[in-house]
Amino acid sequence: MRYRNFLLCISLLRLGQSFFTAETFAKTAGVEIFSDYVNWEKLAKARTSINYNRYTIVDRGLASGTLRIAGSGTSTSNAIFFDFVTTVDLNPIMHDGNGDGVFDILDPASFYNRTFTGTEQGTYAGHGSVVFTVRYEAERSVNQRTLNVGGTGTVTSSSVPNLNVGHQFSTTPLSLEPFGASGTLDFDTSSKSYSADLSRFGESGKAGKTSTFVTNDADSLLLLGFPIPNPGGATTYADVTLTRKGNLYHKQFKVGDVSYYVRVIDPNDSDADGIPDLSDVTPQPNSAPDPTETEKGEEPAPGETVDNTGSEPNQNEQEKTTHASRAAIGQSVGLGHHWYRSSWLGDYWDGNASWIYHLQLGWLYSHKDESSSSHWLYSPGLGWLWTKESIGRYLYSYSRREWFALRGASGSPALYDFRLSAWKSREGDAWIGEVSEQLFLSGLFAADVPRGDSSRQVVVEAGTRLQGNPGPVLTGKTVIFENDVTVTGTLTIR
Repeated sequence: MRYRNFLLCISLLRLGQSFFTAETFAKTAGVEIFSDYVNWEKLAKARTSINYNRYTIVDRGLASGTLRIAGSGTSTSNAIFFDFVTTVDLNPIMHDGNGDGVFDILDPASFYNRTFTGTEQGTYAGHGSVVFTVRYEAERSVNQRTLNVGGTGTVTSSSVPNLNVGHQFSTTPLSLEPFGASGTLDFDTSSKSYSADLSRFGESGKAGKTSTFVTNDADSLLLLGFPIPNPGGATTYADVTLTRKGNLYHKQFKVGDVSYYVRVIDPNDSDADGIPDLSDVTPQPNSAPDPTETEKGEEPAPGETVDNTGSEPNQNEQEKTTHASRAAIGQSVGLGHHWYRSSWLGDYWDGNASWIYHLQLGWLYSHKDESSSSHWLYSPGLGWLWTKESIGRYLYSYSRREWFALRGASGSPALYDFRLSAWKSREGDAWIGEVSEQLFLSGLFAADVPRGDSSRQVVVEAGTRLQGNPGPVLTGKTVIFENDVTVTGTLTIR
């Protein structure tokens, strides 16, 4: 009996269970964006002897290298009104102490300690003019965002009475946070989509975007339409290519006159190969194989599966000979007692028939296409699988229209499911995978063996066959049936 479109609804509701359409499973990476934009106005206004009436940043200096400020104010000591123009050399912002191409002020992994110098020219109404040298010291500890800044000014020339050469003023020490943003990047490797959710720091506000990403190789990541928050509340959406260093993807670039340093940290590494999931690309063909173009033979009947396979053989290392039977998988080396090692798909047993026993995939009906050097492998649990030596240990499921990857070494879990971004282990012809609090079942389940527990959700994937009398027992917090699940015999849900 074949159930489609969740026709098990009545049985599940009677048992107090509920079910939903299978969701897309996202993973999360962290995002940090740092800029060289600092609220210099806040620092300059920290002078203890001045009340400002007007303050204008004529040039914030991020492009020219010189900060220019003009304004007016009143001295708190004698209430004298004055106009001023201040210039500060901002080139120390561009200091790159370790030569890694990232300004130290942008990189939280770098200790930062630089001095900014400049001049201020003031005209005091009815009293004369004065020139100051100004000096600001900025320091930031490793893995911190805020700059600890203090400043002093020294009179170098003056025609103002009682304001003599050598007179000094100081600013109240401040903690300044350069503008930036931080948040999360939720992503899905199968659809190559992401959703960025960012909160600004240095000023209030949010920024976000749902878009796609491209991974051409393991060491680069292209985020399409990535949100770059700008000072003042606006957001620029740009295509940003990041370079990988360990689990960090990063790049420094400019938007307008502001330099940004974007860091994406992905802690996910599903296959434990040292490459984060964001850019863990696989050499997948551009299109799925068409069985009408490559003969794969008829699907074996269930009875033939039993007749041709029998019990699982015992592996026994012996002399090495070249293997070339009709079911051989590529260039295989003999290990003795009908065991062979494929150059790309691992160890298997071949009794010189159409059926072979693969150490990780179980019994397979093997059909070799001599014209294209590819193989069709029928698995009772996975259906028809297509592979060829040039793509390595990757298998395309014709029935499910998705890719799998075989673990390099013998062991369990054996199969990586790219749709779920998770490893699956085999029990007979059944395949079981775990993602967070969910248990995924696929393949052929024929034994009266409980699956799952009351604390987790159980998902029976599309194409799964449940058979036997008594048949499988499913236990879960909720049980979800995807389309095209076949039940033959009895099924118990607890």
